Amino acid sequence: MFNILIFGSTGHLGKQIRRQLESHHFNLICPNRHIVLEIINGSLNISNFDLHTIDFVINCVSIVGNQNVSQVTDPILYNINTFFPLRLAQLAKKYKFRLLQISTNSVFDNSYSRYRYYSTPTSANSRYGITKLKAEQNIQSLLSPRQYTILRIPHNYSTYLSPRNFLFGFYKASKNNNLICLNNEIISIASIKQIALQIQNIILDNRYGILHASEYTEFTWELILKTISKVTGLPYTYASTYDRANQMNSSIYSSLSDSLQSELNYSIYNIFH
Repeated sequence: MFNILIFGSTGHLGKQIRRQLESHHFNLICPNRHIVLEIINGSLNISNFDLHTIDFVINCVSIVGNQNVSQVTDPILYNINTFFPLRLAQLAKKYKFRLLQISTNSVFDNSYSRYRYYSTPTSANSRYGITKLKAEQNIQSLLSPRQYTILRIPHNYSTYLSPRNFLFGFYKASKNNNLICLNNEIISIASIKQIALQIQNIILDNRYGILHASEYTEFTWELILKTISKVTGLPYTYASTYDRANQMNSSIYSSLSDSLQSELNYSIYNIFH
């Protein structure tokens, strides 16, 4: 069975990946956050880890750092989102393990109106997207194609109510009775269970290169708010910037993991009941 090192195993997605792999009896090592900082600043004693025996390293560590989050500085974003994956790639090259980097569809700028493929040109325009894209480029330049897997994931959700949950923002907004549809952008969102399952399949099927995790079902913000409104009884309104005719498709190429809209409805129901 494979020996797998998971960074970020205490995060929203990382926890689910750990549960999924544990249930199939992979040999897991889950370092704490201090190890991440030691790898970044070069103070880690590598002899404490027998990296020659590691088959896969999964990196779930990430900071979104939206523009309005002033306390998240550019150096912090760079160190976590760009430099840490680079250090892992350097170790992968030396110790011959496979690096599985969790990336994001924020490496695109939503200028395409159709499904995205691995060949779709990247065009990040947010701090988060730019730092994650640079990490992808560093990994690709340093490792051979068969030595890395870059999995770009969309917004993700679960039945767990936590600040890292995609649906938590709606929960917070509902407490202020303030559900507003800003635009009707078409998006692709995915259950963290489906993403974790796909990661397991990537390992078992020996898939490599750039892959996209998504669901067959597409959603618009209007549809999501209508669903939440139906479940909670809360009204929703449209912002003055809302333009029904201008629907931009920001979904990405569907994976083989099928998850229906009913799962989203079920998650929302669990949150509000």
